[in-house]
Amino acid sequence: MTLLDPTYAKKYVPIIASVSEHQPTSWSSYFFDLGPLIVFMPIGFYYCLVHKCTIGKLFLAMYGVLATYFSCVMIRLMLVLAPVACIIAAIAISEIMRKASKSVRIWLTEGFEDSKAAMMDQDEKRPD
Repeated sequence: MTLLDPTYAKKYVPIIASVSEHQPTSWSSYFFDLGPLIVFMPIGFYYCLVHKCTIGKLFLAMYGVLATYFSCVMIRLMLVLAPVACIIAAIAISEIMRKASKSVRIWLTEGFEDSKAAMMDQDEKRPD
């Protein structure tokens, strides 16, 4: 019941509300537990929901939103958020690395076409 109404335990069962594991999660816990993943999670949500959305990515996004909400309600539910945070951040890092490697590959191949070695290769291939 506490997951649906976070104030329920405070009003009706104060002994449960006094346990530190049942307290709401502070921002410092997110930064300490998730580390740099917290930066990549919004980017991962973008790639799950907007960019080439599939059923699997939609499931991950829904799991991530629900796990984030539940971890806000109770600090011990950070354990539910950790796996999906890793997966969603990995999607973001993968897409960022794919785009970065593609741009580097294009820059290197275009740069090679104008180099002296490429000009010499073209001279050797021409029939005289």
